[in-house]
Amino acid sequence: MRTSHLGQACAAAIERALKFDAPQTIAFGTGRVLRACADEQFILHCPQHKIESLVGNIAENGEATRYDVAVHVADRVKAQHYPMPTPVIAASNSEREVWQQQQHISRIHSLAEQADISFVGIGNLGSVSPLYKDGFIGDDELAILADSGACEEIISWIFNEEGALIKCNINERVTSFKLKATPEKPVIGVAAGDNKFKAIRGALRSKFLNGLITTKRTASALLGN
Repeated sequence: MRTSHLGQACAAAIERALKFDAPQTIAFGTGRVLRACADEQFILHCPQHKIESLVGNIAENGEATRYDVAVHVADRVKAQHYPMPTPVIAASNSEREVWQQQQHISRIHSLAEQADISFVGIGNLGSVSPLYKDGFIGDDELAILADSGACEEIISWIFNEEGALIKCNINERVTSFKLKATPEKPVIGVAAGDNKFKAIRGALRSKFLNGLITTKRTASALLGN
């Protein structure tokens, strides 16, 4: 399944959530696959819903990320939009604390805790990692992550292959909403591909997700078939 096909499958799941008459809060991570989901989204009119971002939208140089999914979904469905106006990764732990103590950021995190459903991408690490390719981490940080056993990231939080958050400088500086293990509401991962197998398996082991949109090939590999 190509990215566009995975995007169509995810867009259909998002549309089901949007069709509720009662107000819904729908939260999004970021990334290329989720952006493909947004591009596949039908034009709707859903002013009763809140579309919320789980991850910062500013790069180190001040540029807004091209893969802020929440803003694109909200625009297509005419819903209320709540971005996370922070750097993806703060310059230091103390700077992250300053950002997260801001009242408007605290409200975004509170809104994320109340989300009725969340959609997040699963990123692998290495030279093809979006965090690296998009300039959020450099060569030195990438090497340190490799040495620490880092395997994957979910909304920029770094995990190992067993699904455990690793102790690293990135996790001390990331401003994203911190997902909770065994969530009560749906938290759906969206990813596929042989190159992401270990990352997806680690994400499922983390128990931060309770759903997955993927391909038949990837699902079969995860089940050991």
